[in-house]
Amino acid sequence: SGSGESSASASGIFNNDAFSEDSWKMTDYLLEDILGDCMGEALYNGIKEKLNGDKITLRFTEAAGSSYSWNSKTLNMSVNQLESNVLFHEMFHLYQTLSEPEQSFESSLLNREIEAHYAQYLFRKKQSFLFDIETDSIYLKDKRLLATRSLEMYIDDNGIIRDGIEP
Repeated sequence: SGSGESSASASGIFNNDAFSEDSWKMTDYLLEDILGDCMGEALYNGIKEKLNGDKITLRFTEAAGSSYSWNSKTLNMSVNQLESNVLFHEMFHLYQTLSEPEQSFESSLLNREIEAHYAQYLFRKKQSFLFDIETDSIYLKDKRLLATRSLEMYIDDNGIIRDGIEP
C-alpha cells in the first residue's frame, strides 16, 4: 500500500481489508512519528518480532476512546484521538500482551496501564514541537495522568531510579 518505508511498516504489523487508501495514509503518518523516536522504533520492532508474521487488526472507530483488545487482537483508534502518542499507548498494550501469558496480563492490568501511560508520557514529552508538557491539559485534568507524570520525580527518562530514592 503506497510507497515509502512507513507504509511498509504499517502493513508489517496491521491489517484491515476494509481500510481505504486514506486510512492507510493516516496510519502511516502516525506510525512515521512513532518510528522517528528510538523508544517507538524499539516498540514497533519488538511487536513485529513477536508477531512473527501475524498481523493485528486496526480499526478506526467513533468510540470516545482508543483501545487494544487482546481477546480479538484488534487495536481500535478513535477518530477523535488520531494522534501518534495515542497509537503509541495502544501499541504498548499490544506489546505487553505479546510478552507474557494472557492470565499474567489479565491479573496485572493496573500495572500495565501505568506502564503504558508512563511510556506514552515519555514519548509525548519528546514531542515538544507539538506539546508543552508543563501546560498540556491532558496531564493537568486527569488525576491518573497527573500521577503518572509525577513518576519522573522518582524515575529518570531512561527508567532508572533517581539517586537518593529508596526502593
